[in-house]
Amino acid sequence: MAASIMHLPNCMIWPSFLHLTRQISRQHNIRLGKHPLGKRFLCTQHTLSQASKEPSRTSSVPPPRKMPTRYYGQPAPHTHPHLLQNKEVTYGVSRLEYSHRRQRFVSEMIQRAARKHENVSRHIVLIPSAVQQYMTHDIPYVFRQNTDFWYLCGFLEPDSVLLIEATKSKNITTLFVPPRNASRELWDGPRAGTDGAVELTGVDQAYSIDEFEKYLQAYLKGSRNFGIWYDYVTPANPTVHGSVIRKFITQERQAFVEQCKPLIQKLRVIKSPAEIELLRRAGQIASESMMETMKFSYPQVDEHFLWAKMEYECKIRGANYLAYPPVVAGGNRANTIHYINNNQVCVCYHDKLYHRKIVP
Repeated sequence: MAASIMHLPNCMIWPSFLHLTRQISRQHNIRLGKHPLGKRFLCTQHTLSQASKEPSRTSSVPPPRKMPTRYYGQPAPHTHPHLLQNKEVTYGVSRLEYSHRRQRFVSEMIQRAARKHENVSRHIVLIPSAVQQYMTHDIPYVFRQNTDFWYLCGFLEPDSVLLIEATKSKNITTLFVPPRNASRELWDGPRAGTDGAVELTGVDQAYSIDEFEKYLQAYLKGSRNFGIWYDYVTPANPTVHGSVIRKFITQERQAFVEQCKPLIQKLRVIKSPAEIELLRRAGQIASESMMETMKFSYPQVDEHFLWAKMEYECKIRGANYLAYPPVVAGGNRANTIHYINNNQVCVCYHDKLYHRKIVP
């Protein structure tokens, strides 16, 4: 533990570890400082005079990177330059590409509406983000964004809504996002807020999710004969659906309600150069990881071990998470298409255990 603490220049230390920090400070010339919030942290003691006496480093070693003063709820080019290039919203996908996706979506939407509802000239698109799920109180599952929401804006925070107002001549994209909250951010991590959402994604404007209902009511007052595009059959966010969007729809000011998902899925069939490169990279990661995992497949190996090995190999090569749980099935279990228990031992059929009918 001491070694891991030593590598962190500003590591928060809980009171139960204070005796350890004092011992480390004496042995390794480290001073204890105070955090602005009153907590204690370890701070390595470096001086310019000491640095000036050391021989110069080779040019291949990058200089220490200045830590950003403002983090968001997802990686950004200025906070994670090792992951994102300038103007990228997510890995490999720029703000311009997300804007092109929205333009293609709106164009396809208006064309479809013209065939079915030729008298409707205004449209409003509502695509909520996914909801953070919890395994128990305050213990969250790893968050996975709603794919359709992600595809059109790249914003990765939960409890948000993408709203697009479109006509044949123009469209306005608005994000409704969780507001900044110092107390919640202390527990859950930083949030982009309205200013960060615009800076990250390049949308036209952003508001707090608390203003979403008021915004829709204002839209109703100034609009007639418009179409709503919203996936009402399987709402991505049941809370927002029940408390806001359903009331908006049931006022019946709209000419029709159509679903977004078929249009978005049609757009996703044709891949951009950036998406093709991402697919190539994902395929490379998966194939290399599979080859490495196969080396550990032998009689008596636990299926769970191979599952963990596959996930480990993918992640150390740069994958954020797996697209789906691995199916690691030995023997007759391989006939179960979605077998993901992965909790049995892979026994060789030619082993004596097979003849003793111990194999399940």
